[in-house]
Amino acid sequence: MKRLVALVISILVLALPTPAHAITSKTIAFQAEVWADNWFELYINGKKVGEDLVPITTEKSFNSEKIKFSATYPLTIAVVAKDFTENASGLEYIGKPNQQIGDAGIILQVREVATNRVIAQTSRDWRVLTINTAPLNPECVTSKKSY
Repeated sequence: MKRLVALVISILVLALPTPAHAITSKTIAFQAEVWADNWFELYINGKKVGEDLVPITTEKSFNSEKIKFSATYPLTIAVVAKDFTENASGLEYIGKPNQQIGDAGIILQVREVATNRVIAQTSRDWRVLTINTAPLNPECVTSKKSY
């Protein structure tokens, strides 16, 4: 069953403990791999390290980006994620045959470059702040009205 709630803007945050092998003062090279529907910005320890290069209005689900950055442990990873909607209704592609409720989604994993070890990935443990959820009435998917 298709999810009826569109995640329009979310902020996901995960604070990672320092691994036993990590030296906190040493800068380490990382690579984040992010798959997003439709757009994201990635922040590490409060600093923006990258964003989706594909415009949010591009009709392409789950584009992916690889972002390399350097940081020190402990890491705080934050993501601002946005799903494309044409207006506050939460609908995508209004008036076109593919009109639908925005379905949104994001998957992220972070690796240490030197060891190729995955040190973080999205999961139920992440805290999410949803800024906007729409539509609340799934019948608007087939509506011809402009909201």
